[in-house]
Amino acid sequence: MKEVATVYVAPITHTPPPSAASGLAVPPGAKRRLGLGLAPSWIITTEFNSFAWPGSDLRKIGPSDPESAIAYGQLPNSTTERMLESFRKNLRAGRARVVRRSE
Repeated sequence: MKEVATVYVAPITHTPPPSAASGLAVPPGAKRRLGLGLAPSWIITTEFNSFAWPGSDLRKIGPSDPESAIAYGQLPNSTTERMLESFRKNLRAGRARVVRRSE
């Protein structure tokens, strides 16, 4: 039986968020590690997408062995904490949602 997990993904975009409360800038070092290019990027904190994994939306990027990579990059812990806190504030204020994505 195939084990399935639910993962949550915050959108990252080059479009500035409509307000400071709805997103935060991706730090330059993280942008380089993630291969996001030179244009400014923002993490949107008013929407998280949820996916069943493994699935058609998310899959390993390396060979299909247990040691292969499953993430495209990692944000600094401080950025992850700021993102989660912003999402929680937006959720409590009724400005955020989790969108279930399917195959």
